[in-house]
Amino acid sequence: MDSFNNAQKCVQPFPRPSYPALLLRATTVRPHTAGMEKSVFTPHYDAFRAKLVGMRKAAGLTQRQLAQRVKRPRSFVSRIEQGERRLDVIEFYWICRACRVPPEKTAAEVMRECAKLDITSRRS
Repeated sequence: MDSFNNAQKCVQPFPRPSYPALLLRATTVRPHTAGMEKSVFTPHYDAFRAKLVGMRKAAGLTQRQLAQRVKRPRSFVSRIEQGERRLDVIEFYWICRACRVPPEKTAAEVMRECAKLDITSRRS
């Protein structure tokens, strides 16, 4: 019993801050993203996704076959192609390699398409 009482004495709650603490809610606007829409909802990302789908189909692969090559579940490929999941640079590299397409060439093509979209949006 003595060791239990000693352990209780050692445990102390976190001290309260001496300044008023700010409570942040999930709806708080962060200055670095204020006014920017999420990229996944832009025509640029639509073009990127279309490029990925075209690349997979040109390689003659189904979503399941591509997923097997990158050692991921089929839903991984499906969610990316449907815009439900974002793709990071390393995953983009893996997918390009699995489709036997040079990643640097594909990235350059995507950048050119994005530049075209920028020019088109400025005109309207």
